[in-house]
Amino acid sequence: MSFKKLVSIFVLAIIACTTTNAQSIEYGFELGLGESAIHMSDVPQGILYTRMYNPIPIYSINGLVSYKSNSFWGLSVEPGIIQKGGVQLYDSRNSKLQLIRNNVFVVEHYIQLPILYNIYWGKRVYFSVGPEVAYRLSESAGTTNTVNNTHYSVSAYKTLGNSVIADYILPDAERRLEISGVLGVNFCVNRKFDMGLRYSYGFNNLVDVTWVDEMGFLLGHSSTHNQYLQFLMKFKI
Repeated sequence: MSFKKLVSIFVLAIIACTTTNAQSIEYGFELGLGESAIHMSDVPQGILYTRMYNPIPIYSINGLVSYKSNSFWGLSVEPGIIQKGGVQLYDSRNSKLQLIRNNVFVVEHYIQLPILYNIYWGKRVYFSVGPEVAYRLSESAGTTNTVNNTHYSVSAYKTLGNSVIADYILPDAERRLEISGVLGVNFCVNRKFDMGLRYSYGFNNLVDVTWVDEMGFLLGHSSTHNQYLQFLMKFKI
């Protein structure tokens, strides 16, 4: 199913809900604080790194439009902005083929649109599941003063076009659209305030990473994906 069809289905569902019971529509905004750590998959065998990225603190600011049916379910749409990223812990090669042996701090900024199906368990607890559509506005990276605590027999690099190696391993400029899966649990404190925990994992590959040994021989390729865990505060107007 295409992204446009998915959004259309959710929009039509919300329109149908609003025409049947307008009293169940709520508006507000959300503030989120948490941690994001890029996840690397398909790491070649023999690479001894125990962790590829450390988490960084993140925030999000979102609007909120939610509908609750007379039954156990509801829908919510939460447009906003979010910061993602992580601290790269492995050795990488820059555009001059020099090893970067310090940790690299990677930050990404997105506009996002979580579209969630809410399942209510009693009057106060509800679970959220659904897609998060995001578009990356910017990305940046810089070396820190912390030296990687790794062995130096392998390193990685990002290939751009005709074998040009980037200074830092950043998400590809042409891969700005991101689709993620979201799971969350929420607690209604009162009519005007909810709290919740949310986990999100990105399905899109941010960048292709190539691994080589100290002699320059190819070891394999990896992909990277955004993920984050957040504490949410929901304020209803």
